[in-house]
Amino acid sequence: MKFVEFRRLCLSMPEAEELETWGEATFRVRGHIFAMGSPEGASVSVKASLDDQAGLVAMDPKTFAISAYTGAGRAADQKRLGAHRPQAIGRP
Repeated sequence: MKFVEFRRLCLSMPEAEELETWGEATFRVRGHIFAMGSPEGASVSVKASLDDQAGLVAMDPKTFAISAYTGAGRAADQKRLGAHRPQAIGRP
């Protein structure tokens, strides 16, 4: 998956909007960030529950990794951009 496909997927969510924050694109619904990344980056971060995070990393550790922004009962996964299909991220 390339960043342009990731952006399209994020913006296909109902009420989703893109705002630049910290020099990166952040994708939000009603002001809450659910994903972030940049076209120049090698990965993106996607909000996930702790259980979903563990499942994604266990399912495909070459694609998913625990984000540095995990903490206080919150989780985010890093998805490495590349030739992966959009279904690897999924839709809620």
